[in-house]
This record gives sequence, C-alpha cells and structure tokens, in this order.
Amino acid sequence: MQGKTSKSSKPMGARDQQKCDSDLLISYIRDKVDQLLNVMGTSAINPHELDDQTLIELDPIGIICSSFSHVLDNLRQTNAELHLAHDEIETIFDTAGAAIMVLNPKRQIVAYNRKVDEFFLHGRKSVLGMDCSDVVCNGGGACDNCSFERIVSQGLSDQNLEWTFQGRSFDVVGKSILDEQGEVTHVVLSYNDISDRKRSMQALQEALLEAHEAKNRINGILRSVEDALIVSDDTGHVVLMNETAEKLLSGADELSMAGNDFVAALYAHLQKGTDQGGLWVTDVPLLSGEGNERIFQARSSQVSQQGGERGGVVTFLHEVTREREIEKLKSEFVSTAAHE
Repeated sequence: MQGKTSKSSKPMGARDQQKCDSDLLISYIRDKVDQLLNVMGTSAINPHELDDQTLIELDPIGIICSSFSHVLDNLRQTNAELHLAHDEIETIFDTAGAAIMVLNPKRQIVAYNRKVDEFFLHGRKSVLGMDCSDVVCNGGGACDNCSFERIVSQGLSDQNLEWTFQGRSFDVVGKSILDEQGEVTHVVLSYNDISDRKRSMQALQEALLEAHEAKNRINGILRSVEDALIVSDDTGHVVLMNETAEKLLSGADELSMAGNDFVAALYAHLQKGTDQGGLWVTDVPLLSGEGNERIFQARSSQVSQQGGERGGVVTFLHEVTREREIEKLKSEFVSTAAHE
C-alpha cells in the first residue's frame, strides 16, 4: 500500500491544465461581459443560448467596446449641443428686456441677468447666494406683497402689477420650477420696467382730460353762438356744427353730397374760397317749404395749422333776409325818385 498513489492525487496532464485554464478564461469572459451588459442596461448572456465556442467567436467584449464607443460619441455630441443650448439660453437671459432672477427655496439668488444689475445693483459686486430681499426689498426680509412667498406657498405662477422700487414701477411675474414630486426647486422672477409706459399713460390721460375740457369749451361756445356755425374740412365734410346749423342743413354732414339747393350753394361758396384764402362772403338763399325765401350770409375763413398747412374752414351763417329786403326797398325808392 505504501508505493501506491490515489486517483485524486494524480498529477494533472498538460491537456487537462489547458482545458482548466480555458474554462477559467471563458468564465472570466462571461462574468466581464455580463458586467458590461449590466452597465449598458442589458440582460446577461444565458449559457444555454450561447455556448463557449460561439462566445469566443463572436468577441462580445469587442462588440460591447464598439457600442461604448458609439455611446461616448453620442455623449460628446449631446454635450456639445447642451453647451450650445446653454450659450443660447445665457445670451437670451442677458439680452432680455426684463430683469430676471432665479431663486432657490431659501430665497437665495442662484442666477440673474444684466438687467438686474442695471435696475437694482448699480455696480455692486455679485449677489449670488444673497437673500433677494436684501437686493430688491431694501433688506428686512420679504416685503408685504412678496411674489416669492406666494409662489413657494402655493406652487403657482404669480403676478404683482405696478410694484414700485426707488421711484420706478415694475410688473413682476413669477413662475415656479417643480421636481417630479411637485416640490418647488426654484422660483424665476421677472421684473419688467413699466416706468416709461406708466408716464406715457399718465400723459395720455392728462391729454384726454384736456381734450375733453377743450371739447366742453367748444361745445359751450357753439351753444352760445346764435348764428349757424360750421367747421368743415377741404372735402366738405362737417367736423363741428351747432344746433342752429344742424337745423339749416337738416343734419347733413357731407356738403359735397348736396341734399338740396341750399347745401349745394353753401358747398359752392366753400369751394370758391379754396384758393383765395382769407375771408370770403356769399349770400346763400334758402327756399322754405311754403315757398318763402330766406337769405343767409355765409362768412368763411380758413384755419391754419402749425407749419402753415390748412386745417379746415370755419363758416358763420347769419340770416340777412330783412336787411336784403330793406336794401331792395331802398334801391326801388331811389330808382322811383330818380325817375320822377
């Protein structure tokens, strides 16, 4: 028994050693391939679907390396596109006409554009990380009408119209940025300077008030004039007229479209003075429905605007029927006396 060797202790031959090494190598390859596939989010290789020989022939590690190379190329392209998008957003951010601030939930400024410096900072150093109330609310925490506080508490957009800061007026618009759980991660505040617009609106309101007062004064003058008063443009369109004129013209506001002989004669009178300017006078007859003739003296003058341009024509219609009858009687008396 002393010189015998058991089967378990029999030395391994070269072929067996080679097979063992091959098995270890294939097992290692399978493990590493499965690890790479797991990184790529792909299921591991099933040994029953892919035998060892086919595994070696397919070179899965080379295939995965090639896939990783494509993934890296796509990542580089995506990073370049993201970098370009970042530059574009930053350009838009800085060239926006409104002051824009991005705040975290602690009300700290994490980003702002150049308009913030123009409107609020006036050359101060960077305010990143500072409480926004120290920048735009003169310190002391949130102001009474704080858009940030409403947005954070409600998670909704907010508008604060005509917010005033150092004599300037702003429309403040706020928008929250939410995460997947619906929690506020950032708040974007936009400050649109409406100071010039507000001044323009105030000036417009004052001008409208002055125009209304001027119109009331003009209406008062029109009501106080006993004679018919007409203001017309070069085309014969009536711009203003008093009640007496309305009755004479029967409400007509286009003298060029003659509704009767009186309107036609009045339009002819206006056209006669188009070139001569100054003051011109014409008797305009009006035949009543009963056949009685009334005579009105039309006295017109041009209204000049700044720069010498014509602004229209003002016409007074004064009834001279009695005066013309007296003149006619005088003329007939003189003629009769001379004849006798």
